[in-house]
Amino acid sequence: MLTPSSNTILEPATYRMLTDMPEVSVHFSRFVVREISLTDHANQQFRDEPMLEAAGLLADAGVDLIVWNGTSASWLGLEKDRRFCGAVKEKFGIPAATSALALMDAYEALQVKRVGLVEVDPVTGLKSMEAALQLKALYRSLITIQLVVFPQEGIFQQAGTAELMKQAIAMGGDAVGGIPYNDTDALEHLEWVYRLASETGLPVDLHVDFSDNPEQQAILDIAALTVKYGLQGRVTVAHLTALGSMEPDEARAIAARMAAAEIHVITLPATDLYLNGRGDTHKPRRGLTPVRLLQEEGVNVCFGTNNIRNAFTPFGKGDPLDIAFLLAQTTYMGTRADAVLLLEMCTTRAAKALNLAYTTLAAGTAADFVLTGAQDICDLIYDRTPERIVWKNGIRTAETALNRFVLSP
Repeated sequence: MLTPSSNTILEPATYRMLTDMPEVSVHFSRFVVREISLTDHANQQFRDEPMLEAAGLLADAGVDLIVWNGTSASWLGLEKDRRFCGAVKEKFGIPAATSALALMDAYEALQVKRVGLVEVDPVTGLKSMEAALQLKALYRSLITIQLVVFPQEGIFQQAGTAELMKQAIAMGGDAVGGIPYNDTDALEHLEWVYRLASETGLPVDLHVDFSDNPEQQAILDIAALTVKYGLQGRVTVAHLTALGSMEPDEARAIAARMAAAEIHVITLPATDLYLNGRGDTHKPRRGLTPVRLLQEEGVNVCFGTNNIRNAFTPFGKGDPLDIAFLLAQTTYMGTRADAVLLLEMCTTRAAKALNLAYTTLAAGTAADFVLTGAQDICDLIYDRTPERIVWKNGIRTAETALNRFVLSP
């Protein structure tokens, strides 16, 4: 593994990941990285020369694979990583990979259908958007990628973000993102997002009410603005965990207003369970949006991963069935009918939230589907059946096989 000299997470995290794999040993080599920014000086830290020098030290140990475990490709581009891997192979005769390239391979294997978010702010500018557009074009035959232009650090507390969002949408953004709790004025933030969506004809994707505080109710403004701007059915909200801390009657009344405005909800259990409830000294809340209550009131609910192995969600592999299993355990969805519902939440209900035409497998519809080795729908959710074959646009694009061996005593 190649790691930046200033990184303190990668080594212990990798050792934890390999706890149950004693046959695998991992070795590390560092090169100097002391600043992460978009300046020329900072980017020069990722030149091939120092990285190849560090790789050479690993080659001395006779390793089987050299991996650059960093994310610089997100702003320097995937071609930089491909060039580096080729240089390692040519110079040392050892295969090489990078975490960014491996992530794209995982998207292909798991048939990830939609991907967000593209963060824009005055620090990174439009670098994320430029990189994401490259990915979208490169993998268009394998993955349908949707780019949400997302102001992670707020719109008005970061001067220049509003103009950057407009530029990113002009470049090819597919949806207008918003995060009202990260700005100086939540309502002003939402009004601006809805005006931009109305002007551009794009849908809205919001992260909202992400806390255990029942008084955080931006969702009421969102319901009103959705109707005001005529965006019923084109607004998706994620997290919405404050709703889970409200009294049931109050939460149910808000859910009814959401259903009337045709607002979709994406629950993010891997993140929400990990981050919420930490302020509770006893009887800690799970910190989830009330999935069952929302569905009973007619709200379309699906689920997602939010992040994968970062500070907000330090685990996961991007498999929707893992999230289905987690949600089943933590929202008491343990019946066969619940298994059917969970599968819908990552297929047809998710397609509805993303405004996709897909509704079912039938003659004449798009041949985008996954064939699994599960014998039953409950087995599919509970076992997260690894054997899968993926078709996109009628073309077989990926396959995962599993070899099982029964060893005699």
